[in-house]
Amino acid sequence: MTSVSPASGPEIPSGSVTIHGTNFLNGGVGPIVDFGTVASIGSMTYSGTSITTTIPPSIDPGLVNVTVTTPAGTSAVSAADQYSFTGSGGTTAPGITSADHTTFSAGSAGVFNITTTGPPGVSSISDTAFSGCTPSTLPASLGLNYAGGTTATLDGTPQPGDGGTFTLCLVAANGMAPVATQAFTVTVDAPAVSPPAPSPPPPSPPVP
Repeated sequence: MTSVSPASGPEIPSGSVTIHGTNFLNGGVGPIVDFGTVASIGSMTYSGTSITTTIPPSIDPGLVNVTVTTPAGTSAVSAADQYSFTGSGGTTAPGITSADHTTFSAGSAGVFNITTTGPPGVSSISDTAFSGCTPSTLPASLGLNYAGGTTATLDGTPQPGDGGTFTLCLVAANGMAPVATQAFTVTVDAPAVSPPAPSPPPPSPPVP
């Protein structure tokens, strides 16, 4: 395991976490996730490198190690797998707090941070169609990147010919309903690629 996001939350059941790591699948058998000695028994989705699973309730506040077990064994305990039950505080549906637009320019590296609120902190930020929003296909030079935590980034270096206006349909989730949505506009200032110059005509044949 390399991370748990969010890394803390109240004792009462409060949505889900996303666990990142490797080798979460073995022999086609789904993984088992434990928060200390308490198993996660709710909704779970998983792949070989990530697991999104329900946070179980805890009797007492405190820090626990989250472990993943497959037929090959149980993940080693480390600081990267720690989750803190912080008490019986409340939970809220997520929100997206960053602006709903940004501009990139050709030849310049750019980064825009997409920020969110909880609690608990969000466990996913994606570009997914929702009612009233259909995502565009971004230029290959730009990408939405989420690697856990409460922030995603839109980054890249646009190239000539990448100009235009594009729509991202941002969806942020923390296990509480409703999910947060935002129609996000990306403007790329990039000149069109100039067509190649025409080839010169062939020389005229000599006059006899």
